[in-house]
Amino acid sequence: MEPGKFCYFGLKRMLTHILTRNSDQPLQNNCGNLQFGIDGVPLAKSSGNSFWPILVKLKEYPDVLPVACYEGAGKPPDIHIYLQEFITELDDVLKNPITWNDVEIHMKLSAFIMDSPAKSYVLDIKGHTGFYSCPKCITKGIHVQHRTTFPEINEQLRTDESFLDLTDQHHLRANQHCPLVSIGVGCVSQIPIDYMHNVLLGVFRSLVKRWCAGPYYLNEAKKDAIDKRIKTVAKQKCIDFAREPRSLAYIKLFKATEWRYLLLYLGPFMFVDILEPVYYQHYLKLHCGIRILCHPVLYRTKNELAMNLIMAFANDFMNLYGRQYFVFNYHVLTHLADDCMLHGPLDEFSAFPFENFLQVVLRYRKPGSRQLEQFQNRLNEQLTFNQQCRTPIIRERANSYSRITNGKNICITVQGNDRFVYQDNSIFVVREILKLNNRFILQCNKIMNLAAMYLDPMDSKILGVYCSGNFSFDQESIQLEADAIMKVQHLNLGSLFGFIVILHSSSC
Repeated sequence: MEPGKFCYFGLKRMLTHILTRNSDQPLQNNCGNLQFGIDGVPLAKSSGNSFWPILVKLKEYPDVLPVACYEGAGKPPDIHIYLQEFITELDDVLKNPITWNDVEIHMKLSAFIMDSPAKSYVLDIKGHTGFYSCPKCITKGIHVQHRTTFPEINEQLRTDESFLDLTDQHHLRANQHCPLVSIGVGCVSQIPIDYMHNVLLGVFRSLVKRWCAGPYYLNEAKKDAIDKRIKTVAKQKCIDFAREPRSLAYIKLFKATEWRYLLLYLGPFMFVDILEPVYYQHYLKLHCGIRILCHPVLYRTKNELAMNLIMAFANDFMNLYGRQYFVFNYHVLTHLADDCMLHGPLDEFSAFPFENFLQVVLRYRKPGSRQLEQFQNRLNEQLTFNQQCRTPIIRERANSYSRITNGKNICITVQGNDRFVYQDNSIFVVREILKLNNRFILQCNKIMNLAAMYLDPMDSKILGVYCSGNFSFDQESIQLEADAIMKVQHLNLGSLFGFIVILHSSSC
């Protein structure tokens, strides 16, 4: 593919490898849900060359593999040529089942997960600075102080049919369909907003940077107070979080996982009594809204509440910080609740697994020439020789275990900060892990004297956020099934203890 190079690895081939890796966890009704990620990754800081892989994942499994990859200076020059082989094979996979181990596996298309620039490129629509760039509604942006802002948040929604009919010419960069339309992809419903880029690296990062930018929000003394709290809890993180929290001095270097940790888990404890109450309450609206949408049950049962909280956050943002800062990311935030009703909790259709694999892609080659060929060779070696280990028991003591990984890929221990679990609105500390009749049983004590961390904008206990000044343990021991629990992050701030239910697995 001039002027770069292109290699197609095969969709069916990659799906077969994913099914083989997860053969111990058969698909329900022999049906899998396909997710695809398309994005670019630079090969070097001093070079303009980049990889643009097409990645595939089954929603039911954590594995990500590449279907194709382009190497060149910038994006592939022609989106139709770039996607041609992929679309042909995807069309076949969607119409005809895959035969694997003498079983017919039917595939359904779930979503294409992309950040805004990649979405603009693939769909051939206006970029995020365009006046009609919102992929979910027909709002028109306005130019304010050298920024394109989108203050209207209740405009008419786009539909798959309106996109197919090319009714909004201002939204499109060319008067033609994108390649995905040819196989029936819903270019509105099946291409959701990605909260990793939109919320974590977009809205929340810009919000905290605004707090730290001047003394009006956080002066040096307040930033030092927050850093002191962060330092206190840094070594207390569960294994479910990839990175320890860092000082606000490193805010420009924070990764998406760090922003998630701060927004959903640490924030209510780090910012309380330091951030001015009006800004703290404003932050809590975002925290509560996104926690609801990340929750495996509440995303549906309290979806309307999440929508209202996010709408309130958006309106309050314009009043507190100015309408001139209400740019693309803040606007599309208001469409997240609708996407969750179609695709599930936010972590089930986020870019996290795809972004993690992009780093694997970079490790598959060395600087120099023929990098795409290197990537192809390393990939073939991995698919041929690498056998994934999925041993659930890490260390065994007769019939008792000190550490296990349950069926939800959650690591549980009897020591340290990975021993706190949640079930039925109660939090427990794990004392012993037993195996009875091929099932893992947790011998636990219930934690008493827990209160809500906040009551406004809603009771934090509904979201699994608890605090205590002096908690105790119920002396009566209780048994819980390891596969039926959720993990809890425990924080010890000296005079205050925090317990926050973890909403994602360690694979995220």
